[in-house]
Amino acid sequence: MILSVLDPAVPTDHFSDCSGKALDSKPPRRQEPPDPFSRSIEGILMSRRLISSGSPFEAHVGYSRALVQGDWCFVSGTTGYDPETRAMPERAADQAANALKVIGAALEEGGFSFGDVVRVNYYITDPAYWDEIAAPLRAVFGDIRPAATCTVTGLIKPDMKIEIDVTAFKG
Repeated sequence: MILSVLDPAVPTDHFSDCSGKALDSKPPRRQEPPDPFSRSIEGILMSRRLISSGSPFEAHVGYSRALVQGDWCFVSGTTGYDPETRAMPERAADQAANALKVIGAALEEGGFSFGDVVRVNYYITDPAYWDEIAAPLRAVFGDIRPAATCTVTGLIKPDMKIEIDVTAFKG
């Protein structure tokens, strides 16, 4: 059935088929898909909470170190700059330890801890770094054992050897 509202004989609050016969109801409106990150409890929409580490990359590119939405915390990719001096250490293990400090602070500010981490992604620039970063990663995640993926890829600065992002859940 083709619907038309162009017939001037049909009131604008009614739809008609091609014969001009008015239909009893309007076709259903297209519903927008729900925002997968919105959540309501007793009709109250829970807002997003943005967390910044003060990294110059956050303002330059336009992202947050972490985003808290309900029971979830999403921590952006974090590289190994020293959180105090902003210097990049040479060793991949030291970069991993620094990234984990920044991630831990973001989780804590959001009301989470490493114990809430359910997913971690590691991005390294050379597969040889895998063994080097094992000790600092094991020190944090050894007992937690979240789902994890490691990808060998390029990073945006040549001195970056590792980037880590995590997802945490409290539920």
